[in-house]
Amino acid sequence: MSASNEPVADQIIRHVTLDASRTILQVLENTCLLVLVDDGITDSMPPPRDGEVDVVFFRTNVVVDDPKFADEYARHGLIPADPFSVAAVNEVDPTFATRHRNGTLWRNADGQLCYLKFSGKGRVNLRRYKFHRDWTTNLWVAGIKP
Repeated sequence: MSASNEPVADQIIRHVTLDASRTILQVLENTCLLVLVDDGITDSMPPPRDGEVDVVFFRTNVVVDDPKFADEYARHGLIPADPFSVAAVNEVDPTFATRHRNGTLWRNADGQLCYLKFSGKGRVNLRRYKFHRDWTTNLWVAGIKP
């Protein structure tokens, strides 16, 4: 995998090359961070893909369980990034989360919000969203072009 940095105003853009033959846990293990995973969460994730993608990170003051949160992606012309793309950014640049706590969100088959969060404290969380403290507004949210 490879990555490049391109800051744009209130965004950070990282270009990564993805390898769909690897599981999310294999990618996360390469980040050398403590990985905290809820049981069965990997079954609910969007599927991996091969190829190249630009992952765009942006900040928002809207809390994740606010219905307006989805509008934040639209405002940036993005859709939520898949967990594999976000993990690839943090794998290639192990210090990225230290400088920019980051993550992405998706809904499982039951409609429950799930997230991948690189906390910058040596931890990666791959969990179901339960409380506001799970996902704070001071994270860089990851998106990709539709």
